[in-house]
Amino acid sequence: MIATVSQLARLISRMICLFALMMPVNLAAASFPAHGNLYVNDDAGVLDAETKARLVARLQKLRTDNGVEMTILTLNGWQGLAAPGQSFADFATALFNDWVVGASNRNDGILLLVAPDSHDLRIVLGDGYDRGYSDIAAGVIADDFLPAFRRGDYPSGIEAGAGAVIDQIALPHSAGQPPPTRHVPLMERLFPWIFGAFAAAIVGMGIFGQLVGDYSFRFRRCPQCGQVGMHRAHVTGQAGADGRVDVATPAPLPGQTGMIVTRCLHCSYHDERPWVSRGASGSSSSGGGSFGGGHSSGGGASGKW
Repeated sequence: MIATVSQLARLISRMICLFALMMPVNLAAASFPAHGNLYVNDDAGVLDAETKARLVARLQKLRTDNGVEMTILTLNGWQGLAAPGQSFADFATALFNDWVVGASNRNDGILLLVAPDSHDLRIVLGDGYDRGYSDIAAGVIADDFLPAFRRGDYPSGIEAGAGAVIDQIALPHSAGQPPPTRHVPLMERLFPWIFGAFAAAIVGMGIFGQLVGDYSFRFRRCPQCGQVGMHRAHVTGQAGADGRVDVATPAPLPGQTGMIVTRCLHCSYHDERPWVSRGASGSSSSGGGSFGGGHSSGGGASGKW
């Protein structure tokens, strides 16, 4: 018997859905520590109390006087927190964005991430800094951080390096001073655009995975009546008695909350479960206040000793 057009369309739709379900839609993501303090979080335990107090006082003054949000984190075991295949520099940038360091209207936040166990260091700069300031960051790492780190003197290295970052990057930039000019190779100029396109693709895959997951419920059987045909949606509003919600969010903001509403298209079955979108900022759960919503596309510099 020759299939009708509608039957053929349903068959093609099911095949497309099954093919999509075979694709990996849950991307392994990095997990980030929450910050208990806006200025210094010594999770690796390498700072003495006096050094930490001086650093907090100076970073607090920088934020109060100049509006620049700068924070320091020492962390051991970052590899266990990073996404599969993620480099230290990418992990540091993702952490910066998870904490949203820096005022959103200025994007001049700074993160110093020190991993003593793997001998890694990264200065992450917000998007408000010109490329030349990344070169300055590389010089600060070589001249002010690494000499002390190579001696195993982390308190001195972190204090000297943080002071140099403030004096050579944060304060000049907040005063409107441009970084030193230099010839930038073509690939270096294209890198931020390539990185941005890659990040957008990752986000798009996550959204696509959510949509495919919701659509696949059309081919599942209802646990109440047994018929094929369910409907699932991620929503931000409260569902009414008929299971319909006015506002749906197929592309939620990171950390947005709502409900996963599932209902049967044939009977009265209805289910609601709480939902929080992936990528919620660590600042929302910490007790040390919150940063201002800044972002980084990977500016800064790395060091290893």
